[in-house]
Amino acid sequence: MSLSATMKIGISAVKTKAIDLDSASENLNKLYSSAYSDGAGAGQANLLWHDTRTLAASATEDIDVSGTLTDIYGDAAVFARIKGLIIAAAAGNTNNVNVTRPASNGVPWLLAAGDGIAVKPECASHFSTPEQRVLL
Repeated sequence: MSLSATMKIGISAVKTKAIDLDSASENLNKLYSSAYSDGAGAGQANLLWHDTRTLAASATEDIDVSGTLTDIYGDAAVFARIKGLIIAAAAGNTNNVNVTRPASNGVPWLLAAGDGIAVKPECASHFSTPEQRVLL
């Protein structure tokens, strides 16, 4: 099996304002992209895992990327590095999806253990890097 992947995040925005006898506009079009070829080095990826999770309002869940996950083929998905991460909260959520880095053995995508982000319903958070190591 081989993997090729591209992660993208972008913004396209136009702000207009009436000025005197005319109008002015400001345009912003920016796209950030990370492409990965098959492999385990910098700029490469060889594992893919995705899932939809359902939790009770006060429930928590730890997702262990070092051996408990399986891909769609039933193969173990044991990650040595995380190159990209997307967390999306369903529109029907009544609470935020709070994503935190645990005190130990957490994916170091946040600056310090205990740091976190709140993903509001119908929103998403994105992280990508050509090289990110998992502390196992």
